Amino acid sequence: VRAGTASYRWMQVEDGAARVLSAGNLHTSLTGQNLVIKRGVLVDSGQFTFRLYASSDPTELANLDTCVYCGFAEVTVMRNLPPASGRLVTSPAQGYAQDTLFTLSAESWVDPPIPQ
Repeated sequence: VRAGTASYRWMQVEDGAARVLSAGNLHTSLTGQNLVIKRGVLVDSGQFTFRLYASSDPTELANLDTCVYCGFAEVTVMRNLPPASGRLVTSPAQGYAQDTLFTLSAESWVDPPIPQ
């Protein structure tokens, strides 16, 4: 395939994750080289697997089960939950801008492990 002559199609591989590849969830098209998912779409922890198919014949991408001249690459994205239960401590508690040296400490945060 020469540069600029390929056609593309993104799919989400069925892995039990919430389906996220719909036009309302994306900043890009499902038929472009890049996949940009809108902020806030991947809200659940877990993994999401996306596959990009490419072909020099765009009609081949209509039915990926019978695509003879297609290639693909896939990526799995792990989504972790945000850290919780912590606090931000400022020392000293009061002072003056450009006069007082403040120290910020993040304490007692709990970060759940990435699901396996």
